[in-house]
Amino acid sequence: MRLAVTLLAVSLAAGAGCGGGSTSGASRIKTGTSQTKSDPAGEMVRASDQTGDGKVVLVETAVLKVPSYVVIQGDQAEQPGPILGVSPLLAAGTFRTLLIQLATPLAAGKKAWAVVRIEGNGDHLFDDAHDPVAGSGTNAVAVPIRVLVRGA
Repeated sequence: MRLAVTLLAVSLAAGAGCGGGSTSGASRIKTGTSQTKSDPAGEMVRASDQTGDGKVVLVETAVLKVPSYVVIQGDQAEQPGPILGVSPLLAAGTFRTLLIQLATPLAAGKKAWAVVRIEGNGDHLFDDAHDPVAGSGTNAVAVPIRVLVRGA
């Protein structure tokens, strides 16, 4: 499955003097309890429970050792399930304040997962079948987050 992707804001913080990007959308999302997951190779994702419009999910930090995507997946029996939104292909580095547009808005109180998926086949297009989750088993770089939708 290939998806068109939209990334609303990215701030690159890998190295001195790097930075930038717009974070205005992030100010409309309120965050709560944060969760972090990393694997032995050094990939990492950090995201928090959040309140927003259900159309965008904020991922606070992603550390990527190789070109990868940050993917928002729905919850399926307490595991990452259907793909809801995908960042563009991101180079190796540290990224902060990733706002990921969802193709399908989340319903109130639903759980989602922020997952690092490695560009697996070199085509630079996200493909669920060919871009594996960073890490594996208990080291999978994926964190659950609860999204409370305003007005719902």
